[in-house]
This record gives sequence, structure tokens and C-alpha cells, in this order.
Amino acid sequence: MISGLGATALVAQNTGKLEGRIRDQGGQPVANARVVIVGSTAAATANPQGYYFFNNVPAGDVSIRVAYVGYKPKEVTGIRMISGQTITQDIS
Repeated sequence: MISGLGATALVAQNTGKLEGRIRDQGGQPVANARVVIVGSTAAATANPQGYYFFNNVPAGDVSIRVAYVGYKPKEVTGIRMISGQTITQDIS
């Protein structure tokens, strides 16, 4: 049983949190922008302040794609996720 608990703790430590804010060129938040982790089914919608977040993102390099009607989609690559850390990636 103890080894099972250790494995669970190890898996939990191999993920991090990704968060940030989506803003337009004028610096205003883009509410309801859709943020997707490329190559996965993970998606989030920005709140009225443009804030988004993902929990349990695997450690390593990830890319995200942001889209909202009326704006050109944007992709950010090479975001380095570190186990147990919160990484902030703002996008404008």
C-alpha cells in the first residue's frame, strides 16, 4: 500500500499549473477567449478579466493556441512546464 501512495505522489509532482491573461492590443481583457493546449483535449475559457488557467499540465514543453471571434488566432510554443510550479503565460 505504501508504494501505491508514493506512486500517486510522484504522478502529482510531474504536473504544474499554467495560467495567464488574454488581452487585446490596447491592453483590454478578452473575455471568453478559448485557450487550448495543443495536442490535447485540454481547453479553458478566459473569464471577464481575461484570466485562464489549467491544472495538472504535464511537465515539459507545451504549446497553447488562443482564439476568439474577430481576432486572429495566436499560438505560443515552448512554454516550459515545471513540476509543482505555476507558470504564467500572458498573451496579447
